[in-house]
Amino acid sequence: MFVRVHPDRVEIANPGGLAPGLTVKDLGTRAVPRNRLIADLFYRMGYVERLGSGIHRMRQSMAQAQLPPPVFHPTEDAFRITLYASWQALGLSPQEVKACRWLSSHGGGTAADLASHLKVSRDTALRLITRLVTRGWIEPTGKGRAAAYAWTGGSR
Repeated sequence: MFVRVHPDRVEIANPGGLAPGLTVKDLGTRAVPRNRLIADLFYRMGYVERLGSGIHRMRQSMAQAQLPPPVFHPTEDAFRITLYASWQALGLSPQEVKACRWLSSHGGGTAADLASHLKVSRDTALRLITRLVTRGWIEPTGKGRAAAYAWTGGSR
């Protein structure tokens, strides 16, 4: 495992990628230990509180500190988590920061919801959404006027 501390973020990298059968969407909802014997041993020794609780605690801690959720970067042979020191460190405009902060804290929303929250027109909200979808920070679910958008943290 490697930990790199930068002025605007902390990166934690682990060689080996995600455990087989685990996807980024599963993180925080399922635990798949790479080695069950070692995981069980550490649990019985008291070094592990609850298998699979780390991602949820990271997300919760970042939200409590009003910081962006962790950003996951899985590849076939490595897995990296980035914890940003501020929303601006993501390279977003002030309006994009407001949109992402709102979407991540509400679990997503529609263009109308976002327009209402930002106090902008629906067209302005859609332009903002288009930029964020293109950059991979949010993803659409559904189509047309019923489409909703959820924070992905660039983990697509």
